[in-house]
Amino acid sequence: MLIIFISCLATISLGISVCNGQTNLDSVIRLPDTPPLPVWTTINARTVQDDGTPGVEQTHLSVCGNCISEMTAPVKTIIARYASFLPGFLLNAENELVIAQALGGFSSLQEARQALLKDWTGEDILRGGFNYNYLGLKIRGDTLFVTDGKGKTDKFIIDKNGKITALIRAASQLRDYKQLINAVNQSLKIDPQNASSYGNLSYYYLYTQDYEKSEQSALKGLSIDGTKLWIKGNLATALLFQGKYEEAEKIVLELKSEICLKNKTCAQTWLDDFDRLEQAGAIPESQKENVEKCGNY
Repeated sequence: MLIIFISCLATISLGISVCNGQTNLDSVIRLPDTPPLPVWTTINARTVQDDGTPGVEQTHLSVCGNCISEMTAPVKTIIARYASFLPGFLLNAENELVIAQALGGFSSLQEARQALLKDWTGEDILRGGFNYNYLGLKIRGDTLFVTDGKGKTDKFIIDKNGKITALIRAASQLRDYKQLINAVNQSLKIDPQNASSYGNLSYYYLYTQDYEKSEQSALKGLSIDGTKLWIKGNLATALLFQGKYEEAEKIVLELKSEICLKNKTCAQTWLDDFDRLEQAGAIPESQKENVEKCGNY
């Protein structure tokens, strides 16, 4: 049985095919009048039987490896995050290798994600509502627009040093932490050794007042990577909210002067978290006095 399909259909303006080894792609997707650059897309193809009669229609993933390989490191990091959500029936071994190698010469997507996403501390991308069968990129100023080709767009801010500083369309913007928890749990099915995902999960559980689950998620994340101090901060908060003051205090005293996240000390990070949790009504009334004590260290 033969499958006939065109391996790359999408082109961008100026007559440049995204299948060719186009150089300076970053400048092209910054042009105001060009459509998003397709990183990957799906193609419907019909099989042909040995006797020449039409067979069943199948969907195939077409990946522009050259497009990915020519992107900057922060953009590759974002692409790696989206690749986590590609449906398994589309991501065959060939496509996985193309993406992995384009992201930096990796032998598998798992290796690429572990390397590129080890320091990911941004909001987890929502799985729902976005068509992950297509990924298009467009840059305007310092903002990267990621589109699914069906009207959904995510926006990332990348600063002059290449740091990913913000994600728009995160569920936290809507304060929908249950949806965030679901999204992270889905991503962990694909990448179960992602310590940052467990750290984020621990943080989100604080807002749903599932303090025991927050503690368990933090411990799981730390078992994978014990160097992530911000996850230890989440653990201290989860312990504190369960009334385990002495255990929480031990972590607070150990880490209060250390840098936890985004050049902030752990002490300042806790204060910021306590303010947000207070506004969300997520601090148990019985532990507010202990929260104040920890905030004074």
